[in-house]
Amino acid sequence: MPAGASCRMSIGGSACSPSHDPRKAGKCYRCDRPLPPKPEPIHRSLDLERAATEEAARGACDPTQLIGHAEVRALKLSGEYVPDFMLIRPGRDRLLDAREEAADARNHLVFWLQENNDFEDERRDDVMIALRFFALAYDRLTQEER
Repeated sequence: MPAGASCRMSIGGSACSPSHDPRKAGKCYRCDRPLPPKPEPIHRSLDLERAATEEAARGACDPTQLIGHAEVRALKLSGEYVPDFMLIRPGRDRLLDAREEAADARNHLVFWLQENNDFEDERRDDVMIALRFFALAYDRLTQEER
């Protein structure tokens, strides 16, 4: 069965799900089709990640702090997704994850604006620029959906 195919017996076209019956190991509990093999984790390339971030930021800003912060966050959150922070668990919709993170960042920024409604605050301009970039990022990540 191709990855992402919907189960023939599901209502609403959900994907096949593994059976808990040991006699049907590796098969869908609803339609009995074989399940696709689980994708193997991918080893991260910190060099590629750093280079891609540096290239994206060229001429705009120094990404050193972002790279360091991102690597620390990946290390702290790794147990939530994979046992080793140097592994990437394939199969996630990374663009959807990025859209959700951009929406969360937007919320944090507009909440900050409401909590700090002093129009003379020097950080307000920086917050508005950051908000603009998250709006742009979200827009770019949703191009295919339109």
